[in-house]
Amino acid sequence: MKKYKCWRYKCEHCGKSGCRADAIRDHEARCFKNPERRCSICQSQWPRPELVALLEGVDASNEAERVKEVEKAADFCPACTLAAIYQGPTRVFDAEGFDGQIEEIHFRPSYDYKKAMDEYMRDLRAEENGL
Repeated sequence: MKKYKCWRYKCEHCGKSGCRADAIRDHEARCFKNPERRCSICQSQWPRPELVALLEGVDASNEAERVKEVEKAADFCPACTLAAIYQGPTRVFDAEGFDGQIEEIHFRPSYDYKKAMDEYMRDLRAEENGL
């Protein structure tokens, strides 16, 4: 049996870790939770407080329309929209846990990143092919 030491590198924003410093450095540059990120899709430079500000006061009744406003302000970039949701405020609910204790539960607006990314790429390909 051989014993060796392996350094682990960890993203300061989301906690993702790995054994390669360059991979984590690349991840940190575009991490959704990094307030100083650079978008790998639309190349916009963060911080973009105007996107995060659109999510102030979001609740269950206006969640969908607020997310649509953020999408429009982000020029329909799925990565910038998701970053704004991650960096924006959370809704807090008090709920009774299994042990009867009242706990705070934090919610973020729902957003289907995979679906939005598929639509974005489909539109981009159609635009490139002149369709």
